[in-house]
Amino acid sequence: MPTASSCLLCCSLRTGVFMIGYFQVIISVSGMVVSFLKYFNIHAPESENLYKSSLIVLFCVCILILALGFMLLIGAIQENVNQFKPWIVIQVIAISFQCSMLAFCLALALFYNHQKSVSEVFSVISLQFLLIAIMFYSLIIVKSYYKYMTTPHDDEE
Repeated sequence: MPTASSCLLCCSLRTGVFMIGYFQVIISVSGMVVSFLKYFNIHAPESENLYKSSLIVLFCVCILILALGFMLLIGAIQENVNQFKPWIVIQVIAISFQCSMLAFCLALALFYNHQKSVSEVFSVISLQFLLIAIMFYSLIIVKSYYKYMTTPHDDEE
């Protein structure tokens, strides 16, 4: 797996881990608020149960992301590398899931014949590529910081 010596070419790995953790906390809280508000504003009775169920799943996923974001931040603050391990494992699982979703969208685009739907699928595919790239870069930064923290260093200059 590739490693990095800095985040975004200008920040330390520790700062990058903080940025990733704060970003996850903000995104997950936003997702929880949106799913909570949408849950109580549903007016379509025929698809209400399926839609409400998907909002409950989204809310639960946001809680998981929030917990992982806090674990990442606490690990960075306390310099406790054991807090990074669950985040790294879940991130690898999430990237694998996103790659399978990308493969599904690609298959759908190849075998679906309606022009409007194909263009919608391709927009989803481009967003999937972007999401996978961001998730993979985040994984590289956290894993690099984890490796840096677990490797002995000479502090003498």
